[in-house]
Amino acid sequence: MKKASVLLGFALSYFIVAAFMQLPTEADLSYPKDFRSWKHVKTTLVDKPGTANEKYNGFHHIYANDRALEGYRSGKFPDGSVVVFEVVEMQKKDNVVHEGGRKFADVMFKNAKLFANTGGWQYKEFITGNENADALKDAERTSCYHCHTSKKEEDYIFSKLR
Repeated sequence: MKKASVLLGFALSYFIVAAFMQLPTEADLSYPKDFRSWKHVKTTLVDKPGTANEKYNGFHHIYANDRALEGYRSGKFPDGSVVVFEVVEMQKKDNVVHEGGRKFADVMFKNAKLFANTGGWQYKEFITGNENADALKDAERTSCYHCHTSKKEEDYIFSKLR
C-alpha cells in the first residue's frame, strides 16, 4: 500500500510540474527580447559586397536558450529550444571592422508536434524596428525549411557550439 501511494505521489507531482511547463503554442512564438543574455554559440563575419544577397553581409551572432543548449550538446534539440541568428551591420574604418546596428534576427522555435511538417521547427524573421511582426511570407518560411533539410542529421541546425 505504501508503494502505491508513493507512486501516486510521483505521478501527481509529474502532472503538476508538466502543467506549469507547457510548451509554447504558435501564437506564443514572439521575438525573444532577452536573447543576448542566452548562451552565445558563435559569431561569423560575411563580407560579400556586390552580391545578390547583401542582406546577409555583416556579423552573424548565434544564441541559444537553455533547451537549445541541451541540443547543441546532445545533437537532439528538445521541444522548447529556441535558436536566434542575429545579423548585425558591418562597418569598416581605419582598417578595423566594427559592429553597426542590428539588421534582423531569424528565430527557430522547436515543437515537434506543432511543426511536424518542417522537422519540428518554426522559422520566423524579425526586422529591426518591427520586432512585433514576423516578416517572413509562407514561401520564405518554406525556403528556410528546405535549406535546413541539408542538416537533417544535425536536427536541422547548421551551427556548432564553440
